[in-house]
Amino acid sequence: MFPNLPGVPALSKNNVIAAAVLVAAPLINNLLDKLKPHWGIYDVAGLKTVIEPDSFLGFDYRNETNISTYPIEQGGFASYNKVNTPFDARVKISKGSAVTGVGIGQSSTTTDRKDFLHIIDDMAASLDLYTLVTPEGRYSNVSLEEYEYRREHKNGTGIIIASLHFVQIMQASISTSSDNTSVAPDPVACPASAQLPQENGVCSAGSVLPASYSGN
Repeated sequence: MFPNLPGVPALSKNNVIAAAVLVAAPLINNLLDKLKPHWGIYDVAGLKTVIEPDSFLGFDYRNETNISTYPIEQGGFASYNKVNTPFDARVKISKGSAVTGVGIGQSSTTTDRKDFLHIIDDMAASLDLYTLVTPEGRYSNVSLEEYEYRREHKNGTGIIIASLHFVQIMQASISTSSDNTSVAPDPVACPASAQLPQENGVCSAGSVLPASYSGN
């Protein structure tokens, strides 16, 4: 029991607990949001979400390197170089609910699923780059190369499961030089009849051959 003070209505224990829960609920939700795993498909800067699925179902990553070799004696080979190749990642996401037309989850309407597929179509047709975010890391400068989606009875016809295949776009820097280099023209042999300034049998710079000279 809580003490009764003059002029103060008596408060029950249940009312105090309910008020405390009401005040603490937003703080608890914010804490849970920070602690939950972070998944997302963002723009190239990693700031804006480009698609918002209801769930992330899977993530596959592959990175390969090519090792160049050259033959040596007795049929052996030795390695002399190792080159990185673009990585690729497959992200499996879903949109919708198991029961069509019932408001379960973030989206379950036909319009939401249509918008979801339209966004994927636009991503595949675009030249934009994206950033994939998982709880373990970020994968930047990727482009959507291909995708597929399916709807199965066992998962509920209201759920679309899409598999997105991203490939890294490796951007190489091109160095340019401002040095001016002059290319000397090919020397032209002067015929004896040309009567032009010569240097060791070759027309000197600035010499102009007669229009009648055919080079034979």
